Amino acid sequence: MFIALMKLTKYLSLVPYRIPINSSLLMKTAEEMLEQSAKVESLSEFLGWEEVPEELKAGFAAQKNGKELVRMLKENEKRKGLKAKRVQAGFPDLIVPRKGFGGWVQKKFRDPKEAQLPLGYDLFIWLQGSPRLALLTSMHDALLGFCSSAEPRRVEIDEVTDYQNPFCRIINRGDQAEMDRLQKALSSQLKSVDPQFIIDCCPGYVTQYDMKKGVAYYYGEPF
Repeated sequence: MFIALMKLTKYLSLVPYRIPINSSLLMKTAEEMLEQSAKVESLSEFLGWEEVPEELKAGFAAQKNGKELVRMLKENEKRKGLKAKRVQAGFPDLIVPRKGFGGWVQKKFRDPKEAQLPLGYDLFIWLQGSPRLALLTSMHDALLGFCSSAEPRRVEIDEVTDYQNPFCRIINRGDQAEMDRLQKALSSQLKSVDPQFIIDCCPGYVTQYDMKKGVAYYYGEPF
């Protein structure tokens, strides 16, 4: 509990920055990074890490249960459909008393089915526990050290939050094409992962690489 609180306190102490980047180096470096990912030691040396953290090592292997995430997204979409029908039937939540024959049908057949299907929150928890995604996120953040081209400037939080987290878009909109892209990145050999995926879809401390504007946004310690 204390450790979790300390991590949260550190996160809340971070501030948003914008930093110029050399966009032409971004893709090249991501490609070189993946070329070095066949071995833990070679990637660690390329990134300048003393060693790869133990919790990231499992991410070097293809994630065998990646298709489970696709299944969860489809089931989450079914849940959204059931919720829409429930609200239309006059039951805005799962607490309002079910009255009459329609209420009995809702309670007996539809409520249990809806409750068994995953929430968007469940998908985020699954992603949070993915060792492959944790490794890709670390690689995403590490790119900043290779492509930054000037001193960072502190910015208002609104400038950073203008960029939506890609996983929110995938889950909230039920974006199947993006989900397939994500599942492929999790289930493929690491060297076969699309470097553009790492740049676009694996935000960590670096929340966004805007290649068109030639800037990146990240959270760091105040200075």
